[in-house]
Amino acid sequence: MMKDFKVSILVCVFALATPNVLAKHFGKVNVKENCIAENFACTVKNVSGTSLIAEFNQTNRIGCYDRCSMYPLCRHWTWWGDTEQCQLFNQCQPSSEACRDCLTGPRTCGMKERSVSAVSGGLSNGPGVQNQNMIYMIDEHKICNLPSVMNELTDMPRSRWGHVSAFIESKFFVCGGTTDLDGYMAPNNTCDAFCVARQRWVEIENMSENRHGAIGVSLFGKMYVMGGHNGVDVTKTAEVYDPMKKTWAESVAMPLALKDHCAVTFMDSIIVIGGTLVSGSETASMFHFNVTTNKWRDMETPMKHARSGHGCSLNTRPAAHSSSISQIVVTGGLSGEEATTSSEVFDLSTFKWTAFTDLPFSMVHHAQLDFGSPRLFGGDISGSERDLIIQYSNTNWNLADVSMPNDLKYHHATKYPANLGGC
Repeated sequence: MMKDFKVSILVCVFALATPNVLAKHFGKVNVKENCIAENFACTVKNVSGTSLIAEFNQTNRIGCYDRCSMYPLCRHWTWWGDTEQCQLFNQCQPSSEACRDCLTGPRTCGMKERSVSAVSGGLSNGPGVQNQNMIYMIDEHKICNLPSVMNELTDMPRSRWGHVSAFIESKFFVCGGTTDLDGYMAPNNTCDAFCVARQRWVEIENMSENRHGAIGVSLFGKMYVMGGHNGVDVTKTAEVYDPMKKTWAESVAMPLALKDHCAVTFMDSIIVIGGTLVSGSETASMFHFNVTTNKWRDMETPMKHARSGHGCSLNTRPAAHSSSISQIVVTGGLSGEEATTSSEVFDLSTFKWTAFTDLPFSMVHHAQLDFGSPRLFGGDISGSERDLIIQYSNTNWNLADVSMPNDLKYHHATKYPANLGGC
């Protein structure tokens, strides 16, 4: 059995001793470790029978251990770097064959830690801060104070609004939107990433297309960006960024050209809801893209109301006598070209939409995340940018006991590890 050295996989680290620990897959890393992988492979068959439960192609290392965490029976994963193949096992017997470019790790590598909200960019009506380059880390009760070594994270290299963001393993990404400081929409394709290991921002490869009002989500270690306005028209194109390869690749185009739509991830799919069509009207459509099969499907379950500039998030909660309940909560937006207070919820087990508690005021171009219940951040509220944060609890929408430092709309929010955000 070849077992020459161990490898630390960086999931959520803070105490970094080496500035370039992410440069290679292998090597000794002096970090606060919470996920160890080793360069051996699990054998497909052992004395107890077949231990391989699933296999996937075109998967990076991060996506491999994320997929393991999705399968209840998975206890170990093996990732083959040369072929980008991922294998999931219910038990692991190390293979006696040499492994040149593989890693094996436990299910715990994919376990998610507590998160806070990383709110980035946006348009503001405050003096001198119309177009924002700030990032705020916000937990349930306060604005987080970042450790001094992470101070650079709070200032993006350029102001953005109508952009997308994502956190993958140890990097925070912001892409597209408008960087023009005059407040006029000017879609661009630039991307910047904050590297936790190096504690600084770096410019990464540009997207293939300019995008404003696109959707951006992370799933299985990759960042998917879809649709938006490219400066000429609304587009249906999509692309995907692999942080291990540091490259963008074309993805399968959406069934419709959309901007100001929203999306959630569920299992191995990206669910896209609503948005503005090329005609300028809102749509109630709902599609999902399965990243395993690489195919789109019309869910044939449109919302009760067409919407654009709305918020959406996935809410999963335990059930007493069955598996957990997963729902998509959709809030506000423009409907019939008017800002609305209405909300609705989609049950992923029954595939039905039902009305949800109305918002206390009309909201559009806000940000939305779910931490056991939906939280809405700022947006155009009753015709003006606001700094309010509201959350759903006890069947009502209530003001949170924390607000954003600035009034914002067209900002973006994504989940960020709490231990890296000073919370």
